Amino acid sequence: MEEKPAPDFMTTIGPFVQSRLEGIKTIAIYEFDPSKYAEAFDYLSNRYAAYHGVPGFKYSPEHWLEVKDALKLIGLG
Repeated sequence: MEEKPAPDFMTTIGPFVQSRLEGIKTIAIYEFDPSKYAEAFDYLSNRYAAYHGVPGFKYSPEHWLEVKDALKLIGLG
């Protein structure tokens, strides 16, 4: 399979690979300006949808924040 490269506004860190009893786990971090959230979400959704139907493959996207941004959400920043 060939994957489209990440858009210019997005930086990819990783993937990092870990061998586990259940198989292999990988983690990749995608950094982008919050103003590009919709475009980033579309790119990542399409990227991982391509693996739908691959036996044993699953993914779980997680939205992480920098501490300063998380503090703003609870009124401390």
